[in-house]
Amino acid sequence: MSQPLVRYSSFWRGEGDFQDILLSSAVEMRRNLKAYPFRGRMSGDERDDLIRRCSEHVHSLRQPGDGAESDYELDLSLFREQALLAADTPFDLGILAGEQCAVALGGPSHISICHAFSDGKFYSAFNILDSLDDRVSECGAYAFDEKTGFLFDNPAECGTGFSARALLHLPALAMSNAHDEVRSVCAGFEVAVSPYPSAQSLPLFVLSTKNIPGESEQEFCANILGAIGALARLERESRDSHYAKYRLQLEDLSWRSYGLLRSARMISWSEAAEYLFNMRMGTILHILDSVKSEQLCRLVFETTDAFLRRFCGDDTSSDNTVRADMIRRALNKEQ
Repeated sequence: MSQPLVRYSSFWRGEGDFQDILLSSAVEMRRNLKAYPFRGRMSGDERDDLIRRCSEHVHSLRQPGDGAESDYELDLSLFREQALLAADTPFDLGILAGEQCAVALGGPSHISICHAFSDGKFYSAFNILDSLDDRVSECGAYAFDEKTGFLFDNPAECGTGFSARALLHLPALAMSNAHDEVRSVCAGFEVAVSPYPSAQSLPLFVLSTKNIPGESEQEFCANILGAIGALARLERESRDSHYAKYRLQLEDLSWRSYGLLRSARMISWSEAAEYLFNMRMGTILHILDSVKSEQLCRLVFETTDAFLRRFCGDDTSSDNTVRADMIRRALNKEQ
C-alpha cells in the first residue's frame, strides 16, 4: 500500500482518552485569497490561475524524501468517506502537504487546509494546522477584515474560518434509541450532529462545530471536546447497562459477525461495516480478545468504495469479492 493510503487509513485507528468512541477527527481552516473574486464570481481563467498558483506553492511545502510528487495528490473522495470533508463539497484539487495534513483547492472557498488525527487532541491539532496555514498564506494575502475576520461570500461564515469535526461510534446509545439525547447534548455545546453520510443506518455520528461570531479557535476546540466527553460518559453508562442485561445477545452478535466475515466470499460495504462495528463493540466489552479495535477500524475504511477503486480501477463489478477477500484474510491472519 502506498504511503498516502497508509496515511488515510491511520486516521481511523482510534487513540487517546476517547478511543472507545472516537474513530477520527479533523480540524479545517477555510481561506479566500484577496487577489481573486469569491468562487461564485470567478471566471474560468481566474479559477485555473488560482489552482495553478496555489498548487505550485503547496507542492513546494513537501519535505525532502516525502516521495514522488504524484503520490501526494489527494483523493478527495477518500476524505469525504471519512467525513473529514463535507460529502457535497466540490473541490478541484487536493494535495497532501504534510503528515496527516491536506490542502484542498477550488472549493466554495479558495483554499481549505485540513489536519486529520485520531487521538482527540484538538488543541494540538489546531497548532499544527495554524503552522501550516502560515506557510500556505505565503502564496498570497488572505481576504481579511480587522472587525469581521476572514471573509467569505456568505456573511454568516465570516470569522475565524475554523471548524472542527469528529466521527463517533455510539452503538449503545443507538440501541437505546437515544438520538434525541445525543442531539440535546451536542446542542448544549453549540455543536451540530448528523448521521454518517455514507450509511445512515450505522451507529456513527458526525459532530461539527458551529460558526459563532466572536469565539476563538480554542473555544471551538473546547466546545467539541466538551460534547465528546459528555457523549463518552453516556455511551459508557449505556454500554455497561446493556451488557448487564443482554450479555448473551451481545456475545452472540459479536461472535456471529466474526464468523460471517471470516467466511464471506462477497459482501457490500454497508453490510461489512455493520458486522465490523458489531465486532468492535465486542472488543471494547472484551467479548472478542483475539482481534484489535484498531484493525477493525482500518478494515471499515480500507474496504470503502473509494478505497477499493484504487485497487479495482473504474471497474467496480468485483468490489464485493475483493472486499470480502480483504476482510477474510485480515481476520484469519489474526488467528
